[in-house]
Amino acid sequence: ELESIDVGTAIQEAIAGARAQLDEKGLSLDLELEPDMGTIEADPNAFRQIVSNLISNAYKASPVGAAIRVEDAIHMPRWFVTRRHRVP
Repeated sequence: ELESIDVGTAIQEAIAGARAQLDEKGLSLDLELEPDMGTIEADPNAFRQIVSNLISNAYKASPVGAAIRVEDAIHMPRWFVTRRHRVP
């Protein structure tokens, strides 16, 4: 069921649920969100699950002791995903 949810709060709740798992692997999490990200009409459980899945994917792909960064992209005109490789 759709509800008006605060985006920043929902993201922080999903992250709080993943803290123990991140700590077990020695991962740090850098969180950079706008102070007021606003609200959206969404299923709150589904939204938190999406954020949790993204964090879980980052957890699985990160080596022990790595840092995971979560930031908003509300003011960006597009989403970009880049992957950088170092060539010896």
